[in-house]
Amino acid sequence: SLSASGGFTRDNYTFDANLKISESRISEIGMKFGYTNPTEFKGFMLEYKRSWVDANKQYADEFDGRFEYAFGKLEARAIAGFDLQGGKLQKTNVDIGMAYPIGKGFKAIGGIQQNGMLNTQTNAMDMSYRPYIGAQYGGVALSFFHDTGGKGTTGIMLNIPIGRTKP
Repeated sequence: SLSASGGFTRDNYTFDANLKISESRISEIGMKFGYTNPTEFKGFMLEYKRSWVDANKQYADEFDGRFEYAFGKLEARAIAGFDLQGGKLQKTNVDIGMAYPIGKGFKAIGGIQQNGMLNTQTNAMDMSYRPYIGAQYGGVALSFFHDTGGKGTTGIMLNIPIGRTKP
């Protein structure tokens, strides 16, 4: 087996790549490319990974993206992705979140997450939606959510903090 990876960062741009070969086939290849503004909440990251799935004797492809932008005081982030296996859609996810400053170090946050999973019995996508609302202080963001899928659970979740700390 052979494994190699590398990357570089220059002028706030990042590029990473990895390659794994085992049993005379590529078992995984992945790439990331992104930009992060050091002082403002602006940036993106695009990711791709292809992995060999021994159980199904085929490749699985994962596509992910993250986009961040500030509109005045309102900060927004969109994270999305989907997985293919054998050329067939297996899974989807989207998380759109926003933050707005409400006091010294505090932000109101809210958004919605969507998750989809292929149901192999019906050959259709089972979708669930999870709206959330909460607060963020510094680098800690907590929110209340209600998941519309399955049992319709309600709870508290830890979120990825929204915003950038200026140097």
